[in-house]
Amino acid sequence: MSSGSTYDFTASPLFSRIDSSKSSFRITPHKIEIILHKSLPGLKWSSLEGKEAIPSSNSDPSSEPPKIPASILKDEKPPAYPTSSVKGPKNWDAVGDDQDEEATEPDDFFKKLYQDADPNTKRAMMKSYQESGGTALSMDWSDVSSKTFKVDPPEGMEAHKW
Repeated sequence: MSSGSTYDFTASPLFSRIDSSKSSFRITPHKIEIILHKSLPGLKWSSLEGKEAIPSSNSDPSSEPPKIPASILKDEKPPAYPTSSVKGPKNWDAVGDDQDEEATEPDDFFKKLYQDADPNTKRAMMKSYQESGGTALSMDWSDVSSKTFKVDPPEGMEAHKW
């Protein structure tokens, strides 16, 4: 684009409302940077532009916050993020849910084992695990209290000091 020329880009309507008081822009010789802050934090925009006009907000700012339009909430697929994973894209909305498909049974087993243990068993588990660099786990405090565990990785593995 040559100096002095005019270019027009319109993204209308936007996917959802923005907070103009927190939004900003910056013009440099090589680019125009526009930062738009969402009025509804946490709302995922599947694209920059929406399908229908957003009603203007001339209401009192002290009143209740704007509601998400029903057209946005209908069963739209959330935005997909690029990935090189063999398993495909990660569903980040499901992370932390109890129904998370990738929750591993061994992790749950050891969490429950530790959670339900008495204080001496917990001390034995922590001491044996930490001293061995994660290669041993003992639950008998009478045995562990007088013992020092050495790092003993499985065959074919080597231990690293971090």
